[in-house]
Amino acid sequence: LMSAKSEEVVVDGKRLETLRLSPLSADASAPTIVMLHAKFRNWNIGEFLAPITCPTLVIQGEQDQYGTLTQVAAIKNRVSHAKTLILPRCGHWPHRDHPAAVLDAITNFLSSDVS
Repeated sequence: LMSAKSEEVVVDGKRLETLRLSPLSADASAPTIVMLHAKFRNWNIGEFLAPITCPTLVIQGEQDQYGTLTQVAAIKNRVSHAKTLILPRCGHWPHRDHPAAVLDAITNFLSSDVS
């Protein structure tokens, strides 16, 4: 289990929003991971989408703090056969926020005729 705390850091003179993820552990030596949002803002997988021909299911939380519905639309545009599930009242971790809906979607996707 992890705890999350939003904070700011200064890198090369620029203030960056961060999310500090820390293990919920009594062991003070447990590693801490810092994700710098700015490093991911321009990350783009668009060039890798066109060759995808296998069945594809895209699951996104409507309130995802990191991904956007525009990104889901771009995936759907480039991988036209992709199926999408947008979960309302859901952030970045659909499998945690709505485990039953995610499990149902994956189960239905895997058991459907995905050709």
